[in-house]
Amino acid sequence: MKFAVNIAHWDDHAIRYSLINIEKATSFFDKVTLVFKQHNEHRIVTTRLIALLSSLFFGSLDLRFLMAIGLLFLAAIPLMIRKLRFDNHVVLLSSLLLFHPAFYENTFWGMAAVQNFGVVFFAFLCAYFIGKENLNWAILISLAAVFTSGNGMIVLIAVGLYFLFFKNWKMAIIWIIASALIVISYYFQYQVVESNTKADLSDIFLLQKGIVSMAGSWVDAFAIFSSKRLLINYLIGFLNLSLTGFFIIKLIIKQKLNAQETFVFIVYLFVIGTIAATVISRLGYGLETLIGSKYKIYSFLLLFLNLYFLGIYFKKFLIPIFSFSILLNCSLFILENQNLIYQKNERIAEYLNSFEDKKIILNRFTSHNSQSLNWKKFENVDLIKKVENQENAYLVLFDDNNLGKTSVFCILNSKRLIYFPVDFRTNSFRNLFKNKHTAKVIIEKNNIETAIYQTVMIDSNKVYYGKSVELKGSIQQQIKQNW
Repeated sequence: MKFAVNIAHWDDHAIRYSLINIEKATSFFDKVTLVFKQHNEHRIVTTRLIALLSSLFFGSLDLRFLMAIGLLFLAAIPLMIRKLRFDNHVVLLSSLLLFHPAFYENTFWGMAAVQNFGVVFFAFLCAYFIGKENLNWAILISLAAVFTSGNGMIVLIAVGLYFLFFKNWKMAIIWIIASALIVISYYFQYQVVESNTKADLSDIFLLQKGIVSMAGSWVDAFAIFSSKRLLINYLIGFLNLSLTGFFIIKLIIKQKLNAQETFVFIVYLFVIGTIAATVISRLGYGLETLIGSKYKIYSFLLLFLNLYFLGIYFKKFLIPIFSFSILLNCSLFILENQNLIYQKNERIAEYLNSFEDKKIILNRFTSHNSQSLNWKKFENVDLIKKVENQENAYLVLFDDNNLGKTSVFCILNSKRLIYFPVDFRTNSFRNLFKNKHTAKVIIEKNNIETAIYQTVMIDSNKVYYGKSVELKGSIQQQIKQNW
């Protein structure tokens, strides 16, 4: 948890407001209503309950506790696979493909860790109980999945399709009735949320491009070093989906499935359904968002299931499969390290900006540990190499010979300070392994006013005061907040 910081990021603020409102509620009914209250298009009951546990245990909301719970959700998946009596090499394969830094955005974001890893856990657990022919527990777990994240509803569809494909009509009827009740409870007093971004869903080519690219996003840590990044993701996604389709068809043809095959079939449908739903709802944010860290787990799950089946049908592939998985796991720890560092810088900058914007809630639900932000040394050293005036932003480049990797850049005028994370990331394999980086900051013009700003670099307990620069800004309306 080296990169875990107890700093609220975006929706984490909404969780803190929820806790405040729940504490203020005067009746038990009102408190329960607030726990089930809609958040964007989701009902994040699981996240709120775990946040309440954090407040109970630690006296405040510690986002690192939520991150740890999210990792426990992931850790339970190999254990679940073991309980279904899969071979040990399958358990090891799942561990290799689930425990690495490629999911860094979810891993070190309190709310996202619980919501996005939690829904995967409950989907797997529901498939587990269906494989064990325990319908009652499967219904309860599917309810938990739906009230963890909206895409939990895809579990309902996946299990329903399983019963229909394999002509288990009695179970299908019971499941459809239970699913209908869950959906009705979910949409009770539901309000349709207007998205900040809209995509043209009539563009079938763009939709399929998004689905295929997202299915291949496990390769993006490598593809980012190529000018053909999106093409590589697309080609790998096409291969991933082709194998998925082939193995699903083989399962359907088989007709009667054992517990392991039932589990895999339902998980396959859940993952594919989630990829499709995510592309439909998030396409407006662009393809790069779809192949980013936040949604990458679904590509890795498809990869795991496909490698599992390859190992079954082609025994001679077992050694290459494990060699590939070990190499992939180790490579991700190297390649994603720069993203972990940048995200930590981003959180620190966001934390400091929140004081300027007065968004931080100073109460018992906010735990502050300012020790890591206690800067002691002040030096008048100008580290700026140059400032490039681009169309929509200023690109600030630094002389980073004396900089550590945890750095925040600040500009200030008579009105306020604005903090930016310093970005040391590179898209060059050579520079990455030679540890040659160019420190930079992007200042978007729609986030600043036109003014003369003093520049400051904050780096590892040192503060460097630089020269003043004139920046021409054009502040625009910000994205609507949900807290």
